[in-house]
Amino acid sequence: MNEELKQKLIDSLESTEAFVAEQAPLVAQEALYYGKLQGAFNIITVLVALVICVMLCMSFLRSYQENWHEDHWAAFSTVSGICALFALAGLGFELMNNLQPWIAPKLYLLRVIGETL
Repeated sequence: MNEELKQKLIDSLESTEAFVAEQAPLVAQEALYYGKLQGAFNIITVLVALVICVMLCMSFLRSYQENWHEDHWAAFSTVSGICALFALAGLGFELMNNLQPWIAPKLYLLRVIGETL
């Protein structure tokens, strides 16, 4: 019984090894596709945040020009301007971070494998 169990285990491992070797190119393609899609989503999200912050800043500045005697419009404009700067920095970070699947796909796959293990 013990020898039979060992043989079944060896057979199972050999078939798993063949399956993994067979599916590796497909898994690599899917990982690259997912990385590119995730990067595009992150960049679009940061771009939307940047546009919203800039629009808010401009709106608050217009309100401040019309109501110059009310100081809170200047504060709102300053805060939204600072948020726009952070969004711009985030955009630069996301661009650099998400160019890797496009420029260096093998390095990206190694990074993904390293993070998974």
